[in-house]
Amino acid sequence: MEGGYFCRTALASGEDVRTCAGELAERLVGGRPSGTVPVRLVFFTDAAEGETFRTVAERIGEVLSGRYPRQRPVWSLVAQRPLSGGIPARALAAEVHYHALPRRGAVRYGCFGKIPYIVCDDGERRELFLSVGPHNTWLPDCVPAQAEVVFGRVAEIMRREGFPIDSIQRQWNYVEGITRETHGCQHYQALNDARSEFYAPVFWTNGYPAATGIGTVCGGITVDVNAATGLVSRAVDNPLQRAAHVYSEKVLRPGDRAVPTTPKFERARVVEYGGQSLCYVSGTAAIRREESLAGMDAVRQTEVTVGNIGQLTAQVSSGCRVRSARVYVKRAEDVPAVEEAVRAAYPEADLLFLEADVCRPELLVEIEALAFG
Repeated sequence: MEGGYFCRTALASGEDVRTCAGELAERLVGGRPSGTVPVRLVFFTDAAEGETFRTVAERIGEVLSGRYPRQRPVWSLVAQRPLSGGIPARALAAEVHYHALPRRGAVRYGCFGKIPYIVCDDGERRELFLSVGPHNTWLPDCVPAQAEVVFGRVAEIMRREGFPIDSIQRQWNYVEGITRETHGCQHYQALNDARSEFYAPVFWTNGYPAATGIGTVCGGITVDVNAATGLVSRAVDNPLQRAAHVYSEKVLRPGDRAVPTTPKFERARVVEYGGQSLCYVSGTAAIRREESLAGMDAVRQTEVTVGNIGQLTAQVSSGCRVRSARVYVKRAEDVPAVEEAVRAAYPEADLLFLEADVCRPELLVEIEALAFG
């Protein structure tokens, strides 16, 4: 198995959420490759408002509890409409992340309140998989306040399990109305401020995690985390882009702080598994240095984004290839042309196309990926 960690995606269409969720769980979790354990399920739905989102989350939770009462993957729900391959709007998509079974040690399923998590421990390497959001914990109504609560829960679980904050290798940050403002504070900036506070107790000598910060229609804040100790990993920079964690103030939005904090993530992060390199490619867009390449159509932005990803994978090895990717597209009408461009760039990759708002209004496409080399 490539890198000891990989993911697959599937879509199901129909009116009944339970049926769709059950079908996806059976295909992705029940049909897992031998020698692996499913550690994360991410569902994507076209829910347009909070009540629908909560109903979908409850029904998915019921399905997973019934099918996997003891050994259930960590799961999350994201309000982004699946748009791959002409699938009808009434669709549910899922992405499952598989991990190689530890050669020694065990896979342990823990729970903190109503928040489940998984620890894989082979005696030398320990890995933690968790998700915190409105699907498994109480959150206040205000998005900026939600970010503080979510990161607080993540911190408690990591402390409980003995994972330092700087052991996070990959992080996903789903933000309702990412470019909207509440009481003068942009939601993405609120996420960045809360993340900076969460990271502050640690001196990040080996670089920040790879990460995605992406918009959702509803659902507040959800944060998914992969953390690990006992692994060799390193940050990867793009020479064509300024590191996000040292952006200047001119590309940051005002928040609750006098000086807004930067988005603290690396362009990519490489983790070594048994002699093979797994590259987590962060959410990547048409940015050079720190400026968006505005004025381009979605296809041209896609081409620039693919070029940025190529800069990252080339630093891993000449044979490093993208094996799976999520493609976030702001406007549904752009999906056919963007899909054609991405499939031409990554003909062998498992691809999922989603309608989602990006962290800057002028950006039309964002891509994140898993690559191996």
